[in-house]
Amino acid sequence: MKTVLRLVLLVLIVYAVGACSKLDDVLQPPPVNTDTTKEDTTHVDTVKLHLLTSQVWRYYEYFDDYSEAGAQLVWKAGKSNSSWNLSKNQVKFNSDGSYWEIDENGVKYNGTWSFQNDSTQVKVVNSVGTFLSEIKVLSADKYEWLGLGGETGHYGILMHEFPVIDPVLDTAALIQYLSAHTWKYEEYFLKYNAAATSLVWKIGKPNSTLPLANTTAKFNADGTTKETDEKGTVLYGTWRMQNNNTEIVVSNAVGTFTSKIKVLNSNRFEWNRKDDSYYYFGSMVPKE
Repeated sequence: MKTVLRLVLLVLIVYAVGACSKLDDVLQPPPVNTDTTKEDTTHVDTVKLHLLTSQVWRYYEYFDDYSEAGAQLVWKAGKSNSSWNLSKNQVKFNSDGSYWEIDENGVKYNGTWSFQNDSTQVKVVNSVGTFLSEIKVLSADKYEWLGLGGETGHYGILMHEFPVIDPVLDTAALIQYLSAHTWKYEEYFLKYNAAATSLVWKIGKPNSTLPLANTTAKFNADGTTKETDEKGTVLYGTWRMQNNNTEIVVSNAVGTFTSKIKVLNSNRFEWNRKDDSYYYFGSMVPKE
């Protein structure tokens, strides 16, 4: 009996050591900052590490002068006249502290990366230089960073898979998607037809010129709408589809507005509207 117990105990110990080794392989922390002039950064957030290193990232949007009230959208996937072309750009962070990226010209760079300041920042070093950025959003499907130091004013939104119009967007699916949530604005743009489009609202941006934090829209399955503006004023109206479900028409006491659907799925609604030669673009997400 004692022999059997020893064997069982030995198996358990071997299994536990093997399991720990596998976990260490998956979440091996990259090098941390060793610059003693900066704050202690020895802690590595393993959740952030996993999210950042689990996939190849591509630019969905890129902003210049982001720290200013008049921030400019200089790249957006699917926008025909962006002033920058980042369609070739890709970046991959590896859990061993190495990384690679491909720039807008298709040139590949290899280098190193590390978390800084208690895993709130990312430092990248390659043959071009050293780049420091603050992590603003990091989830399974989105990585947003704000440039620091020499990159101040630059803001990147990266995704591994871009949102699109659901390919099976029949009338029933469209109604289901639109009516499933009360929508709020994640971003709002003016002069969308210009190469450098003006960002006037973004969640988390402290100096947006158009306050839309409390603005919401509800599209009901019966064709009615309820919109609430920043001051809490409620506006009721109706909505319908046209042009083979590619456009949405909203009518209320203010007027009738026609917008082209650019993205629509279960958790994102992007639309583009031209009104008196002034182009508007809204990106909406479900209100929590």
